[in-house]
Amino acid sequence: MDSPLYTLPGTAPDPTRATAPAAAPAHAATSAPSLGDAVHAELRAGVLDGRFGPRERLTGTRPAARVGVSRTPVREAPSRLMSDELIERGEGGHFVTSPIRPGSGT
Repeated sequence: MDSPLYTLPGTAPDPTRATAPAAAPAHAATSAPSLGDAVHAELRAGVLDGRFGPRERLTGTRPAARVGVSRTPVREAPSRLMSDELIERGEGGHFVTSPIRPGSGT
């Protein structure tokens, strides 16, 4: 009879059997923001504090370069920034910053 991969409390594990790796703590997945969250936060702060001017186009490599990441994590930020009402679709379908005043918070 084979030994189980786990042991019951109060029994000794079989040293000849491989054991399953320990699960990561539940808080490990939520302890650090994702890169997408960090990009959203940085772009949001940039719009609010005036680093991105009113009606500035946010497409291509410019936002990625200004935040210091590749274009991939920047691609998910527009939908979140639109729900924050910080950017909108401009002419031609490009994303542009909403016409807000720096420091206004909205």
